[in-house]
Amino acid sequence: MAQRRAEARRQRDFAAADGFRDAIAEAGWQVLDRPDGFELVPVPVPRAVSVVADVSSWPEDYERFIASLTRHPPPEGGTEVIEIVPGLGFAADRNAALPQAEGEVVVFVDTSLEVTGDLLAAVVAALEDPTVAVAGPYGLISADLHDYEERTEGDVVAVQGYCLAARRADLEAVGGFRESFAFYRNADIDLSLRLRTSGPEVRRAVAVGAEHCRRHIHRAWEETDADERDRLSRKNMRRILDRFADRAAELAAD
Repeated sequence: MAQRRAEARRQRDFAAADGFRDAIAEAGWQVLDRPDGFELVPVPVPRAVSVVADVSSWPEDYERFIASLTRHPPPEGGTEVIEIVPGLGFAADRNAALPQAEGEVVVFVDTSLEVTGDLLAAVVAALEDPTVAVAGPYGLISADLHDYEERTEGDVVAVQGYCLAARRADLEAVGGFRESFAFYRNADIDLSLRLRTSGPEVRRAVAVGAEHCRRHIHRAWEETDADERDRLSRKNMRRILDRFADRAAELAAD
């Protein structure tokens, strides 16, 4: 078809050439005209969802997660997996991966998660509501931004990092994770609140899809010294309170 298009162009039959071009595009290719002829290149497949996951810290967990994701892709559009190679710190590692994302929705996951059903479809559907800024299966509620309880359905204060989904445009607008969060704990709360408050009106965080996944051992929690884990967690929480304590009433959910 590309050769027949080129011949039609030589004969100045541009209507026929355009027809061949359209047929080539429908077949998944783009024809590029060159001074010495033409080149065919594949049309990029649009990605509905970009999943960002740590590939190297716990390879067995990653393999289990990828296998489960393969069994349960979203129903429409493509899914790409962007692999994090740790080294810069929790937030910086994920921010470094974000420019690679092509999907309209980016899902940050911890590989302790196993997908058992239509999880990605659930979080993507939640984000179709413009009042929702962030979604995921495991949410947190709080009346004061100090103490939190888990909730797996409905409006929440923040979405936990086991699976945190947001629009790529919103993540880019807020600059991704705050890179002062080198330790993972509470970075999910901070990002959720920043996404919710990035516009003129406070938007929602929604817990959805918990019935479509299960959690396994969280390695970063279990393999960090308890005293150090608590110290870093408190430090990160102070960062959140320094920024959002005066907005607790409008951000709270109980």
